[in-house]
Amino acid sequence: MNLKEKIKKTIILSALKKRIKQHPFNPEEAEKHQLSGDNNPFETNSYYFTGHNNDGNSFYCRYAIRGSGMVEIWFFFQTKDEIYYNEVDIFPIEKSPIQLECLKIASTWKLTFQGELIKGTLENTQVQNSGRKVKCKADLNFQATSNIFDFEHDVNPEILAKRLAKEKWDKNFRYNNKISKQTHYEQQGLVQLVINIDDHISTISFLAMRDHSFGRRDWNYMNNHIWLMALVKNNVSLNINMVNYPHMKLITGYYEDNHQVISITSSSDFFKFNGHGACLKQFAYYVKLADGRKLEVSVNLESQIKWMFYNSYYICEGIGTYVIDGVSCRGIVEFGFNVNTARWESNNENI
Repeated sequence: MNLKEKIKKTIILSALKKRIKQHPFNPEEAEKHQLSGDNNPFETNSYYFTGHNNDGNSFYCRYAIRGSGMVEIWFFFQTKDEIYYNEVDIFPIEKSPIQLECLKIASTWKLTFQGELIKGTLENTQVQNSGRKVKCKADLNFQATSNIFDFEHDVNPEILAKRLAKEKWDKNFRYNNKISKQTHYEQQGLVQLVINIDDHISTISFLAMRDHSFGRRDWNYMNNHIWLMALVKNNVSLNINMVNYPHMKLITGYYEDNHQVISITSSSDFFKFNGHGACLKQFAYYVKLADGRKLEVSVNLESQIKWMFYNSYYICEGIGTYVIDGVSCRGIVEFGFNVNTARWESNNENI
């Protein structure tokens, strides 16, 4: 880090600490957040739940309200032998197939899904439409087993300041930092899912993670991103995010180990991980933690499906098997891309 970057880091670190002190995270306000009602299409309030176990079962679901009055819905369920997902993913709020309820702040959530799903088939990790439709009723109960991790307050500000000090501080950087503010937090827990598919009922338990984010989000502004999340065991998880904006690139993450959260201080260069518009099927990376540990990670993709946002950005949401320092587990493999390939192809390399 040169002298100019050191000065910039000092300025940013001071600003971050001041903001954290002046605006502490309020779980009750965050959990009860509502849209402003201004009909701003870039305003969003997004809830995401995912669960995995070592028997080959996985699910994820997303309920994201937009300022336009629509809601984006994902519901995906996978066993060792079968895959189901919703084909229609945008609904008026009043017709949403997902209903969501917070039963206890920062602790307990209930989600129900009732609607039509497609039975998928797998072709080289890609989920394909088999043409068969099924009726599904699912009841999901999430019980937290760890504290909330808020990315603004709980990421080590030293690490964030160091990364931001490397960026060019022009008008574009300052403007987009100002308007793109989001609250984003996660929490690990356990889920019991009761799912009825064409009158076949299963009850399955999962290690789980939930994610809640709200604020302004213009998907078309993003170049690309990666989210890798592995649930090792109850209260143990590894989570890393890479986001590439025109004005800024950022990698953040943490390792949660039995209620102790350790920040990731450095990692493989995820900006060079090129899936050419899809999730990488097999790859490896490392992360270094603030306590001095280095974790070696390998990933094998099981399945992936593409979700499109307003014809401008898409997410390839995948299920993967992870091996972290010799321990096998499962989780999410997510690669997102702007439809304009020039926005990300030139910045990436094959690995």
